[in-house]
Amino acid sequence: MAEGSAPEALLAGVRFVILEKQKNEVKYQPVPVLLKVDPYANIIYWRYEDVKIFKKHELDGVKNYIFLQDVKDVRVGSNGSAKMKEVQQRYSTNLLTIVSGPDMIHLKYTSFVYPRLDSSGLTVIAQQIFDLAMKVRREEHGLLYHVRKILSPKLYAALVPRCSEEEIKSVFDERGSGQLTRTAISDLKKLLNANVMKKELTEQILVQIVSIMTKSKNSMHDAEFEKLSDGEPTVSRDVFGDFLRRLTNRSTSFSSNMGYNKYLPISLPMFAHFFWSDEGAVVTTSRMKIDVSDMREPITDYFIYSSHNTYCTGNQMQLAKGPARSEVEIYRQVLLDGCRCVELDCWDGRNGDPIITHGPQVIMRLNEIPLKEVCEAIRDCAFKTSPYPVTLSIENHLSRKQQKKMVATFREVFGEMLLAEALDKFPMIEQDDEDVLYPSPEDLKMKILIKAKKKDLKENRKSLVDAGESAPEAVQMQDENEGESEEVEVLKELSEEQLAALSPPPEETSTTALADIVNYMQAEKINFHPAKRHLVCSVDENFATWVLHDHQIQSLLVFSHNKILRVYPRNTRIDSSNYNPMFHWLIGAQMVALNIQTSCPQTLLNSAMFERNGACGYVRKPDFLRSKKLQIRPYFHIPYSIALTIKIQVISAYFLSTIGNDKYRGKSFINVQLIDVPDEVQKATRIDRRPRRKSREAHFVTNYEKEEYIFEKVMLNEMSFLHFTVFADSNSPMAHRILHVDTMNNGFRHVILRSAANRNLGPASLFVRFDVHLYTDGKALSQHKALLDPFKFEEQNENFVQKFASPFSTTVSTEMPGFELVEGSRRRSSHSEPTTPNSPTKPASFASRFSALFRGGRKK
Repeated sequence: MAEGSAPEALLAGVRFVILEKQKNEVKYQPVPVLLKVDPYANIIYWRYEDVKIFKKHELDGVKNYIFLQDVKDVRVGSNGSAKMKEVQQRYSTNLLTIVSGPDMIHLKYTSFVYPRLDSSGLTVIAQQIFDLAMKVRREEHGLLYHVRKILSPKLYAALVPRCSEEEIKSVFDERGSGQLTRTAISDLKKLLNANVMKKELTEQILVQIVSIMTKSKNSMHDAEFEKLSDGEPTVSRDVFGDFLRRLTNRSTSFSSNMGYNKYLPISLPMFAHFFWSDEGAVVTTSRMKIDVSDMREPITDYFIYSSHNTYCTGNQMQLAKGPARSEVEIYRQVLLDGCRCVELDCWDGRNGDPIITHGPQVIMRLNEIPLKEVCEAIRDCAFKTSPYPVTLSIENHLSRKQQKKMVATFREVFGEMLLAEALDKFPMIEQDDEDVLYPSPEDLKMKILIKAKKKDLKENRKSLVDAGESAPEAVQMQDENEGESEEVEVLKELSEEQLAALSPPPEETSTTALADIVNYMQAEKINFHPAKRHLVCSVDENFATWVLHDHQIQSLLVFSHNKILRVYPRNTRIDSSNYNPMFHWLIGAQMVALNIQTSCPQTLLNSAMFERNGACGYVRKPDFLRSKKLQIRPYFHIPYSIALTIKIQVISAYFLSTIGNDKYRGKSFINVQLIDVPDEVQKATRIDRRPRRKSREAHFVTNYEKEEYIFEKVMLNEMSFLHFTVFADSNSPMAHRILHVDTMNNGFRHVILRSAANRNLGPASLFVRFDVHLYTDGKALSQHKALLDPFKFEEQNENFVQKFASPFSTTVSTEMPGFELVEGSRRRSSHSEPTTPNSPTKPASFASRFSALFRGGRKK
């Protein structure tokens, strides 16, 4: 992010007071601070104005900053924390709270008191901080940004006059991995001490810092430049431009903010700078931004980010293993993350007011939270990160009296946000001669919709569930089988009463008050021949699997063209585990609800899907899933789809030692997997990629053997993902990144890694070469090569003809054209895969490969 992108007020600093306990004192004392953002928008920090406190706190290493990428929310007034201090409550009207954390569950609330009597400007300050944090989280940055990020606390917050050897180690080598040599420390001291007083970290200085830290003999990065320059110290800009066009299929030039003379030839530092800067990011920024023109189709044409049992922050039943709680805060967090459909399981409260819990509470032993508090949290956070409609999926177990209270609460808390009546352009009438028309996300902006039963329908048609045709419990997705034994063990701990409660009692009949506020989200059981009105039909994951086995995919696809299909986890997933969402997206399901409070491969895939389109919670379906005239077989035949060939070479890894994984000892290997059709996911094989250099002298960079992954034919390019997983030498996963194929840039790119909870781990990254091009069938390969190089093809063809014209001639080459025609698996690779001594006896599934990384992900 360029300097000056932060608001001027935050750069200059805003005066606040924090409440601290002094040593041996009971009362909280107000301490004046200056709240600031560093010029490159990496951190928000506070400077103690009192010199004594400054020396005591900042110079002693007390943390006085928050990385902006970790900021989840910024609030004015009550901070929503159950642990809000009594002293803070007295200042609630002037309270500003920054909510931060590595995931949705483990949160920290940092509060400041605005000292002015007029607090009208406080809301503006809070919005500026929040907007800046969201921008940082949603932009894909290069390596240099992340190096600057880890330097920011020292250079901007503490204002250390001179950088000592210990301070350099604490920033660059805080885990004590021993990768910084004395020479490197000396070079860094000279460089930083010359610039720290000016707080100046230009792009050129950052390039020098990275060059010092990643300096290694036979660096793969340096080798690419040497190859391009034929051993010369520089290359011309024209040669470099041709090099980029070959790699990226586009014209590229240096940005004006790179600080180099635009007339100079390209040197090695300039070459490195390009690929380390934001220009070298792997994700196409434009494709990650919201496109309003794409938001005007009927809402049935979109995948909608959805949550299941949103109130849970752990298990869905109180067990001996693992926590189980209902919390209001999780509603805020999932909505801020872009979720557009949340679930409310409503039960009668003892005091006459509706509550939310996983009931019946006496059996599940999950705590209760007031419905009104949940509604207030939804109101505050529903449209902070996305303007598009939010659906409240109501599981109704309320008496008629408390249903009326629930509706009254909706109307009181949501006000104009609640879509209590249908839009004039989209009336609620049954249409016999044409399809039902749904409004678009754009039509429903800033609106909250209620999903519940509209009324009891007495129709001749019976639903599949009523007809006894529900999915057999035994039918499971193959990807989940590896977790069945764990699930069975958990179920053994339950009493008969608890097992019976896994299938909740039927929902209560909707009162007139509730039916009146239900419009486009009328809940009904699944039926392949539904009435022509606006419906949402919910089925569990087993049902969709059964549809595939029973060869009724086409019927379900037709259903999802004009109705909303919601899929949710089976009731035995009481540990809040998840299924593979890809399977259900491919049958057209709009709402694929997951337990998104759980960090697991499935929620990471869901995050990768909805990072696109500005993370607004709506992604338009591919054309083949929206067409109402095509006969589609999404697992076997995709019409009008242009296949791609993807070639990947992982060259090196940078700054893996900064991840903080105790199992990392300077050695690693990489697994690259294509995620597309779920039954094909099983066929991906782990490839052991041992580092070329195993000594610790690699200095924060590990080079890998030259080896190429080739995915020959990728048909679902709009719904395919590449999963990079970094394993320590002990075969333990350290980090990962899932990339959407449709948003990747070609060429040499830095792939910034993420944690199990999807937190950005930059500067830890992979340096990868991507080559994505149109797939060419083996039968047409010769014609394809002829078009690419017609003169060479003609020469080879002439030699081939001459062989028969003069069979005894020795002056004409008799070699056949050197075309290697490869027919076979879509994942067939042209290289020989190395054997892996510790590899499993059967290919690892999408979930089990990564399970070790996610164990304990919900610890409190």
